[in-house]
This record gives sequence, structure tokens and C-alpha cells, in this order.
Amino acid sequence: MKLVKLLSVPVLLFIVACTGNTHSQKGLTDVGIQLYSVREPIQALLDEGKTIHPILDTLSAMGYTSVEAAGYDGEKFYGMTPEEYKAACVQYNLIPLSSHTGKLLSDEQYISGEYSDVMSWWDKAIADHKAAGMEYIVYPWSKLPATKAELQTFCNYLNDIGEKCNEQGVKFGYHNHTHEFEKVEDVRMLDYIIENTDSDKVFIQMDLIQVVLGGAAPVDYFKKYPGRFAMLHVKDLHELGQSGMVGFDAIYDNAEIGGVKYNIVEIGTSSYGDILGTAKDCIDYLTTMGMNTLAPKATPKEVGLQLYSVREPLGRHLNNGESIAPMLDSIAAMGYTSVEAAGYGDGKFYGMTPEEFKQMLDNSGLQLISSHTSRLLSPEELAAGDFTEAMEWWKQCVADHKAAGVEYIVFPWMLVPDSKEKLDNLCAYFNQIGTLCAENGIKFGYHNHAHEFGKVDDEVMYDYLINNTNPDLVFFQLDVYWSMMGKASAVEYFKKYPGRFKLLHIKDKLEVGQSGMVGFDAIFNNASDAGVENIIVEAEGSSYGDIMRTVDESVDYLLRAPFVNTSYAK
Repeated sequence: MKLVKLLSVPVLLFIVACTGNTHSQKGLTDVGIQLYSVREPIQALLDEGKTIHPILDTLSAMGYTSVEAAGYDGEKFYGMTPEEYKAACVQYNLIPLSSHTGKLLSDEQYISGEYSDVMSWWDKAIADHKAAGMEYIVYPWSKLPATKAELQTFCNYLNDIGEKCNEQGVKFGYHNHTHEFEKVEDVRMLDYIIENTDSDKVFIQMDLIQVVLGGAAPVDYFKKYPGRFAMLHVKDLHELGQSGMVGFDAIYDNAEIGGVKYNIVEIGTSSYGDILGTAKDCIDYLTTMGMNTLAPKATPKEVGLQLYSVREPLGRHLNNGESIAPMLDSIAAMGYTSVEAAGYGDGKFYGMTPEEFKQMLDNSGLQLISSHTSRLLSPEELAAGDFTEAMEWWKQCVADHKAAGVEYIVFPWMLVPDSKEKLDNLCAYFNQIGTLCAENGIKFGYHNHAHEFGKVDDEVMYDYLINNTNPDLVFFQLDVYWSMMGKASAVEYFKKYPGRFKLLHIKDKLEVGQSGMVGFDAIFNNASDAGVENIIVEAEGSSYGDIMRTVDESVDYLLRAPFVNTSYAK
């Protein structure tokens, strides 16, 4: 039974045409769950000498249609014979689809490449899984091998297991965590496994949150290795679609390329301490996922563009002595309504006086809403906490930005200080800049990258900055891609520090909404908690080698996304 059932594109278009509703009711109708998700209530039953029947009954009632086991001990599944486990699943209309089962190699076996004694264990394991009615066995975890030779041994091992499974009519796969995105010598572990296992013997069960936490894009893997991902572990930090760290819409738009046939929810923990409640939330999200389908027609909205995105073509115009006005006209024609500068220096913006630059933007119908600009402290200034000279620079900078009509100045980057004392000095520096900006009617903020989510002494740098700056003087421009790369949930920060995030940098690996690495629906659905006043697209590069196409597609995604408001202005 196929567990991915999405309405076809022609059917969706027919529904839209007939109802006028651009939010098509696309969603998954068949969804499995990994029983490891509910391990605690299962174990509680087993400890009392009871069966897991009540859990299976509850999951079935929620709407799950299959289960993936994680309780095979070499003989039984959750204390039941294979036949008893199969019967229990069938009793509650659940397909016993698959199982996480593995036999780890020893260090000696990795090094020698000899593991024939382990293969006899697999003969019984495969027979038991087949007797339990399972179509798939998934190897759930491997260590990171020390050498490429050991990694090749592991690939050989997977191929040999896959061959045995094929002989018994069972399919075999490998499940990733984050360490598979690290390198063994000069190769990335997951890529090496995919490239050195037989696609007829070994598929990959992609764990979505683990891919993202590994710094990789699920959609990139679908395109790089089409057809290799028969199963997805549909996973988020807690409840699906709530952290802003997984872009489920992009993933399912490209699932067919990856060869996805089955979707299995896995839950690490519940954000509110009720794992069964979280399991219900997860299937509800998947079955209503189509509510976030992009509208066929763009709606005008207030969206800014960070001009750093187009620095290369913009720089070519400036270096050739050409006006950048035609570029600004093109940006406005795409649907952008404002820009954020990244070219202030020596009292000018991109070689123009503040007044000249403002006038050029006005002519294009764009507002200069903000500017990335900074005066970094020297090591001596930072250590001493002496900002006297720096603040003189800021007086001229703020005056120039006020003349340009800028509403926000954003400090775009800094090194991680090596002590909490220096971090305290940075907070004091930001407060002073914020005071000067406020006196001139400008708001001052700080923009993150990934390193701010590391620790200085025993403190997370980003949290320390938020907690030790005056909220009336310093806001934070959260870069949603870099927070994810720092393994932090944008939504959790919104809820932890409500009102502190006046600007968002809307960024993806490349084009917005295409990688599966950022859950924009969750981010925008929680923007009111964040205190968002404006959203600004930033693109680091282009998958086409054409940055103008990338920024055009990025704003188009936002203009058609039903979860993005027309305006966030307060």
C-alpha cells in the first residue's frame, strides 16, 4: 500500500478553478509512525506486563495507517512473536510496514572487512521480519568510520544485507542522523554510502530534521540522487511544522524526484510533555499540509531586498561608472517595495550622498528602509570597554542615515569574543549606539549569523546579547537561515523573547522556499510573537548562476505564500 497520496496537479487546478479557493486541500492521506516516538508509554505498558495494544489502538484512531517497529530483540517484537505482532497491527488496521533493526560491526570487523559471522544473525532477523508481515528493514544507525577503507567495509556490509533481504522479498535501507554529513578523509559519509551501495539493494530513509541539522538541503539530495529515498522520516524538533527548521512544502514539492513512497513520522520529544498529543499534532499537520499551497497569482505585499544579494551586478555597474537606477527599477518591478543597503562608507551610499541615493530610490518606487553598517571595535577598545572614538564615527553615520530617510540601522556581523567580560562590553556598546539612534528617530539592531548560537564561557552568545541589551534601544534582525544553520529554532526564539525581532532576514540556502531547510510557514505564522515590523529577503547565491532570477523567484514565493501578510508595519 502506497503511503504517499497527494492530489495530482490537474486535479488541484480543477478544484481551484471550480471553487475559487487558492488554498488547495493537498495533504498526505496515508502516514506511518515510528514506534520509537511513543517508546515511553510503550515501555510503561511492558513494565506492567501488558501488551502494546492500547498504543496501537490510539495511533490508529488518530489516523495513522502503518507503524515502523523499533523493538526487535533478535526473537520478538515488543514481547510478541512476529506472528503476534503482525496480528496486533492488523487488529487495529495498521500495516506493520517496517522496522529499525541492525547489527553493529565491531572495530575489528570494520578494519578487517570480515563479518561473515554477523550475516548468520541476519538470516534469522530477515525471516522474523518477513513473518511479521514487514516490507522493509531499515538499518537505524552507524558510527562515523575512522577511514575511507572502513567506510567501504560498511557499504559492503549494507550491500550484503540488502542482497539477503531481496532474496526473501524484503527491501532494505539505511537511516541517517547528522554525523553522516561529516567527512571521512575527503568524502562525506552519506554521499559515499549512496554512491557505493547498489540502488537495487539499499535505499536511504531520509530523516528530515537530521539532514537539516547536518547543514544539508533535503531537496538537493533528492536532485543529486533521484529515486534513492523510498522513505522519509518526517521529523521536526518537536511537533511537525512548528520550529521553522524544516521546509515541508519544498520537500513534498520534490518528493517524487527523490523516489519517496512512504512517510513515517518520528518524534524525538514533545514541546508540552505529551508525546501522544504531539503524535496527533503531527498527523494533523500532514493531512492539512496543502493549506499552505502557493496561490497561482501574486498578491502585492511589503517585502524588502538586502542589496548585498545583488552586490555583483550592482558592483559591475558602479565600477563601470554606470547608474544603478535601471537595477533598482528591475527590483521594484519584481514586487519589492523597499531595500536594505549594504554599501555605506565615507558618508555615502554606493558612491552617492544620502540625499542622492534616497532620490534615486524614490524614483524607482522603493523605500530605503534600513542599512547594514558597522564600526567594529579594535581588540584594545573591546578589552577596555572604551567606545569614545567609535561613537564619534557613529554620530556622522547616524546623521547620514537620517538624511537618507533610513528607519533602521543594523549591525551586520562581529567576531565571537573570547570572554564574557568582552561580551558585556559589546552589549554596552550596542546600548550606546541604540541610544544615539533613538535620539535621531532611528531604530538600532543586530543581525545574526550561525556562530552567535555557540557559547562564550557558559553562555549562548545570542541569548546573552538579547538578555543584556535594552529592548527599547536594541532589536534583533533574525536571519532565519543562519539561525537554522546554528541549530536554533526561529519560532522558539520568538516565543522565548517576544517582541525583540523587528526585522527578519528571509533567507534560504539559495532561492527562498526551495531547499527544504527552512520552515517558512511556521516562521510567518509566529511573526506576531516575534514583533516583526518588516521582512527583508537576502540571497547568498543562485542555483542558476543568475542572482536576479533568484531574487525574483524569492519574492514571488513570498507574494504567493498564503501565510505571509500583506504588511507587518505597526
